[in-house]
Amino acid sequence: MTSSLMDSLWRARLDDSQISRTPPGAPADFADAYTLQLAFIDTLDTPCVGWKLGATSEQSMAMLGVDTPFIGPLLKKFCLSSGTDMALPRNQSPGIETEFTIRLGSALPPRETPYDRAAVDGAIDAVVPSFEIVASRLEGGPVGAGPMLVADFGANGAAVMGSPCSDWSGLNLHDHPVTLTINGETVAESSNIGLMWDHLFDAVVWLANHPALAGRGLAAGDLIMTGTCTGLLPIKPGDHAVADFGEVGTIETRFT
Repeated sequence: MTSSLMDSLWRARLDDSQISRTPPGAPADFADAYTLQLAFIDTLDTPCVGWKLGATSEQSMAMLGVDTPFIGPLLKKFCLSSGTDMALPRNQSPGIETEFTIRLGSALPPRETPYDRAAVDGAIDAVVPSFEIVASRLEGGPVGAGPMLVADFGANGAAVMGSPCSDWSGLNLHDHPVTLTINGETVAESSNIGLMWDHLFDAVVWLANHPALAGRGLAAGDLIMTGTCTGLLPIKPGDHAVADFGEVGTIETRFT
């Protein structure tokens, strides 16, 4: 039976509203939250096209009040291409994160032996410049929400994807620079060095071995957002965001 809690979170996502942080049926722990989340997305009429990884740095974990990274589904309905105007969820404290996304060219199905970098590297198809639009359906926002943060689709509001870069040989994917401008003003200059991964592709290894996906695995074409390089910054209607990922490419979107 579909959880009434997940129904409420889905309705809030669609109509730009929020629900209580402590509703009836709230998950007791992260494992319970993943069970709710994964069962619910399979009932939707929009497919899951990948995963966001949240709290992937010490700073992000401290800000959100969690002690481990978490995952949330990327749904096709909310994945846009660079250059597309996006209507913001104005009542859900929207923010923007600038991230490297990995696209899989082949599946990483469930298996008993844990995946390692050698197995994962052969499945990777491209590195993609991307924005995650963070939005919380929880009153008071995601900070300190614990398992409800996971149930709330990992606080994902939307994702914007740039053009895939299929030739990453020679690129430093441990410390690759990113510059974010909003309305023509540089608001962040950073890199992915602050993430918990020694290399971007280690994020895929971590996800492929995540207990929540033990019976599911990863599909060919899945997009994996590896975590913010520029922190979480507020955005509002009328803003124009542009990010420069150097040799990996650029990305932009306007918010309405």
